[in-house]
Amino acid sequence: MRKITARIVHFFIESKVIDETDQEIYEYGLEILSENVMLTVFLLLFGVMIGKGIETCIFLFSFCWLRRFCGGYHAKTKRGCHIATFITYIVFLLGIVAFYKVVNKYMFAIYFVCLLILIVYAPVQHKNKVLTESICKKNRIKAIGYTLLFGSIIYIFKFKLPMVSVAVLATLIEVALLMIIGMRENGD
Repeated sequence: MRKITARIVHFFIESKVIDETDQEIYEYGLEILSENVMLTVFLLLFGVMIGKGIETCIFLFSFCWLRRFCGGYHAKTKRGCHIATFITYIVFLLGIVAFYKVVNKYMFAIYFVCLLILIVYAPVQHKNKVLTESICKKNRIKAIGYTLLFGSIIYIFKFKLPMVSVAVLATLIEVALLMIIGMRENGD
């Protein structure tokens, strides 16, 4: 992967699109982007192959979107991050299948517990990415706002397409759990 990203960045340097002094930054950024795209494509293909394509799309969108503002547990390495993401996804799939009836029955109670966790704790910072007070406030507002939006989606789809609601709620549960794990890791 590094050779490919280095070639792409070299092409942009030769084309005078980027400055040579920024080469390492662009190579690193492009490498992370490429790995994340490959992981996302892998998860999507895996989800489609096991008949959970829609649920996988819901998970990837809502999980990635909320995690941006909620924070929580972060692996120490890129490989660890990819493994943790895959494990989180597998837990999501197992959860929506194994606990479908329970989650569907207690959907709104579970949702409000997740919302409460986000209201109280978002964003959970990481020692390698300390946020300013202003960014923390913005992230908290966005986390709560998007969680309320996802709550509306849960309510709207509960009766017509309950699996959509369960998938969104399962993602909220995982985001809330990763926030708690991140807080414990930080010693909060």
